[in-house]
Amino acid sequence: MKISISSDSIEEQIVDYAVIPYFEKTERLNGDANHLNNLLNESISKLISDEEITGKLNEVTIIHTFNRIKPKKILILGMGDTDSFNLEIARTAFGKLSSTICSNEKSTSTTICLDRDTISNHFE
Repeated sequence: MKISISSDSIEEQIVDYAVIPYFEKTERLNGDANHLNNLLNESISKLISDEEITGKLNEVTIIHTFNRIKPKKILILGMGDTDSFNLEIARTAFGKLSSTICSNEKSTSTTICLDRDTISNHFE
């Protein structure tokens, strides 16, 4: 397995999955999540308003990009309630992510969006 860090914009990364962590009761999309939502014709926010994306811990929602951006799919990973978020919950959620991606034999590459607006505030 190759792990690397990139500062390339998310929509330019040639990967099978671009992963966006998403917390329950998030009032508005920030950072990469908001950027991808805009590029994908508000698809993410529409799924949130239809309650198809809730952010519950370990919830996985896959959105096909149909070549609008370079990642083939967006994977929204439910991170649970922000008030109870800790390293153990992060481990659980990213474990679920790993099993989801590894179960797809065709998947060879993934990028995880850990921008300042998404996760870092929960580890201060």
